[in-house]
Amino acid sequence: MSFTNEEIANQLADYLARQGATVQQLQTWFGGAANGGTAGDGKFPITNNAGQTVNVPSPARAVYDASQLKNINLSGVGPHTLTLAQAGNRIRISTGTSTALTEVRVPSAPEGTIWFWRQTGSGPLRFIMPSGSTLYNRQGHNGTAGQYAGGSIGFETATTVFLDGDTAAV
Repeated sequence: MSFTNEEIANQLADYLARQGATVQQLQTWFGGAANGGTAGDGKFPITNNAGQTVNVPSPARAVYDASQLKNINLSGVGPHTLTLAQAGNRIRISTGTSTALTEVRVPSAPEGTIWFWRQTGSGPLRFIMPSGSTLYNRQGHNGTAGQYAGGSIGFETATTVFLDGDTAAV
């Protein structure tokens, strides 16, 4: 199959026009506000090489979404069981006593799942991992270090769990 110079020039001009439009879309997306975009939801249209247009959250929207943690309060002696619906949020746990040890049971979860925890009461918390999972902490800890301690529990894989933050062996 052969092409004339005019056909090649036309195809090249079409390609460059599509690329220019994509670059313009990417620049608009990159600088887009968290409440910008065509629907005011921080999502901006990007057209791929197949001509399909998808709405993609701008970097500002991603930062905004990440900053919107909900506070979920758990109180009492427990035990408490975290849920997958609570993942990605700040879990405030208050036992209200310095003598009770409260167990916080962590469910099986997919890779990438994380809970952010805060001990607001004076009673220590011990995190219990799901069967078949291994808890890792640099100091071998399995609980909280004391009132106002904070940190996270994250699943690196479905069976590898890290406890990070202000921790202690309890």
